[in-house]
Amino acid sequence: MNEPSRTEKKRDDILDAALHEFEARGFRETSMDRIAATAQVSKRTVYNHFPSKEALFDAMAAQLIDRVQSVTAYRYDPNLMVEGQLRQIGVQVLDMLASPCFVTLARVTLVE
Repeated sequence: MNEPSRTEKKRDDILDAALHEFEARGFRETSMDRIAATAQVSKRTVYNHFPSKEALFDAMAAQLIDRVQSVTAYRYDPNLMVEGQLRQIGVQVLDMLASPCFVTLARVTLVE
C-alpha cells in the first residue's frame, strides 16, 4: 500500500480538522481560519483544496457517509433463508446506528 502524497495528507488533515471544528462549534460558528489552524496549514491551503466552507462541509459529510455505508454493506443471497438474512440486516443496522462514524455524522448535521 502506498503512502499518501503530501497533498493527500494535507487534504485529510483539513477534513479531520473540519470534522473536529464542525462537531465542536456547528457550521455557523466554524471558520475557515479555525479549520486551517487546527489542521496546521495556511488558510490559502484550505481554499486550494475546498473552494468554500460549504464545499468542505459537503466533502467531510460525504467521507462520513462512506464510512457509515461500509458498515451496512450487505448483499442478498437467494441461496440462504430469508429469515437469517433479515436478522443479519437488522444487526448491521444496529451496528451502523452505534458506529462512531454515524454518531459523529448525526452530531455534526444536527448541531445546527
